[in-house]
Amino acid sequence: MSAPPNPYPNAGWTIVSHRRHRGCRPSNPNPEMEALNVDPVPPSPWTPMDPCTSPELESKILCKIKSTIHQLKNSRFYARVLDRLRCAEIQSSICRALSPASGLPMVIYGIGRLASDDFPRIQLALALLLREELPITSIEVFDPVLSASECAVLKTLGLTVLVENEMGRRVVSAPTLFFLPHCDAALYDNLLSANWEPARLNSIVLLGNSFEAYAHYLSWAGEHYGSEKPRVMARHVMAVRQYVREVAMEERQEEWKTRHNGNRKKDEESVLESALWDTSWHFFELEDGANMDILQK
Repeated sequence: MSAPPNPYPNAGWTIVSHRRHRGCRPSNPNPEMEALNVDPVPPSPWTPMDPCTSPELESKILCKIKSTIHQLKNSRFYARVLDRLRCAEIQSSICRALSPASGLPMVIYGIGRLASDDFPRIQLALALLLREELPITSIEVFDPVLSASECAVLKTLGLTVLVENEMGRRVVSAPTLFFLPHCDAALYDNLLSANWEPARLNSIVLLGNSFEAYAHYLSWAGEHYGSEKPRVMARHVMAVRQYVREVAMEERQEEWKTRHNGNRKKDEESVLESALWDTSWHFFELEDGANMDILQK
């Protein structure tokens, strides 16, 4: 039996590497890796590690992003994403999370390097296109790997770059859409633990890695490595699954997984799919007074 994709393949915030066209997971994941050691520290001030920028560099990054938006918007893949987004199940779930608010702020964690990597640009393009489809009132974004040039471009596009590293621990006070493209399970867990009560969780719409896929991996890791550490680090993710309505972002994800188990030359469409593979909508449906001590079971 081959290993399922590893939800925590790298140390730090995001599984994005500094190579182009990444997205392949290691075939033999090790659940004891240091990526799981995310300490519960308070938010800390942040500034880009690379403070140098120039109009020429910003223009180049912006052109790449606009080209990616055009590419994604006119793709068959995005047409399927829109079909699923506009279906009654997702629309009713979004309306339920929104009620009684009329707008939905968006928070993006772990977007990666926009200047050098295709996948982060595709993920950002999706967020910007969703702004045309949903009542998104604002977009905040953070990744500690962002450069000053990338921050400037994000601001040009109308996004706000956070100046604190929240480590995903944003406490919601109103309905909020979170987009965590291919982030470590520990980051998801931080978000859930910070909002561990029914009213707050029900206000969250989460677009990101499939919780079902996480559960599959954790089961595999426990069986093959005999370790509970991955499950402990994702304990909120696993505990809340019974209260989550999960809908795959587009209908062909299962077919995509099957196609990519073997060698296949990547065309434009498959690169788009790879950047957003295993991405699902997650809607929380907890009753008032639900027992939030389920972690102890």
